[in-house]
Amino acid sequence: MSEEPQSLESLGGANRVAEFVDEAFGRVYADEELRAIFEHANEQRVEHMKTQIVAVMTDRPVRYSDAELMNIHHGKGIQEKHFSRLVRHIVDVLEDHGASQELVGQLLARLALYSNRITGMPNVDG
Repeated sequence: MSEEPQSLESLGGANRVAEFVDEAFGRVYADEELRAIFEHANEQRVEHMKTQIVAVMTDRPVRYSDAELMNIHHGKGIQEKHFSRLVRHIVDVLEDHGASQELVGQLLARLALYSNRITGMPNVDG
């Protein structure tokens, strides 16, 4: 008999995921390379961004269109390395709370879909 794949529900569901994102952002603010991006950011926008990250991770609708996401992040100097560091903090928190590699992989795939919109870099498809 095969084991059921781990789900976000097994980690506590969407509310718990929101707590994980908050914890990850504590690490983001302590990260010397990322702190510079967020230290002067509008607090309400950052809070809204965190809810959108939770929406992506929990496969719920995201409020912003691709054009809006690109416009919001344009000119902020966000590079792929910054996006990757932020996601790495989220992954570290998930792993700290017992997320399986399979579940982390699924969540990474969802988050990766937004990389080019945030960094302004073309994706693999151009």
